[in-house]
Amino acid sequence: MKVPIWRVVVSGLIGLALVLSGCSGSGTPVSGSTGGLNEAKDSQSFSVTGDVTVTISSYSGDIQVKAGSSDKVQVDVVRHGGGTTDAEAKADLGNIQTSLNQTVGNVKLMATHKGAVPTGSTASFVVTMPSGSILVALVDNGSMTIDGITASVTATGSNGNVTVTNAGKGGINAKTVNGNVTLSGSNVSVLKASTQNGDASFSGSLTQSNNANRLDVGNGDARLTVPGDAQFGLDALTANGTLTSDFTFQGDTSPAAIKGTLGASPTFNVTVRVKNGSIAVKKS
Repeated sequence: MKVPIWRVVVSGLIGLALVLSGCSGSGTPVSGSTGGLNEAKDSQSFSVTGDVTVTISSYSGDIQVKAGSSDKVQVDVVRHGGGTTDAEAKADLGNIQTSLNQTVGNVKLMATHKGAVPTGSTASFVVTMPSGSILVALVDNGSMTIDGITASVTATGSNGNVTVTNAGKGGINAKTVNGNVTLSGSNVSVLKASTQNGDASFSGSLTQSNNANRLDVGNGDARLTVPGDAQFGLDALTANGTLTSDFTFQGDTSPAAIKGTLGASPTFNVTVRVKNGSIAVKKS
């Protein structure tokens, strides 16, 4: 008995659709902005037990991290080939290498580039991880956005903004060379923010501790915003700029410096240093 030709065609189309629907895993090509296939996506999920340390490192590209499931680290990496032509961009994909590995207590996510890095070549990460796990993020060229990680957050960049929101008692250590550092959190145990060219700010509350909380700015402004009932010590100085405060400190004050305390029982101290720019101390 002959099978009708239309049934063979339909069966073939269904089979092709099923094959294409299964191509969303590691290394899947995606359409680039120029219309060619100059991008590829790598995805992986790691099962974790308890809090771990997640390290993310990229030679170039944005890093986005947010709090997710308590037993899983999910990572998506989009590799974007660089070059002056579409052909060069496609060829550059082979020079972008990703390493997504897990050892006991650690998840390490890395993107490196073989040879000279052409313009536009990036490897960008989107990661969800347990909120109570430690994060270490590094990128040479790109911005970092980190939300909801309450354990220790260390974010180091060269060219790009660093934004950390809803941080917690684990503390924040964030720095970049060219870009803004914008931080916020509740009951943060230690605060360190640094940028050579850009603004640095923190908004939230700091816990009682003897830690050296600091905001350091080369060229740009610094802003510290804390609750109106906070009691703390402040050592703030700008070499070229003005200093304004919603609080009245006991100690030495001038238009460019404050070194004093607020309240009968200060619970934390903050040092602010700015070379060229202003300092603002605000009530939340």
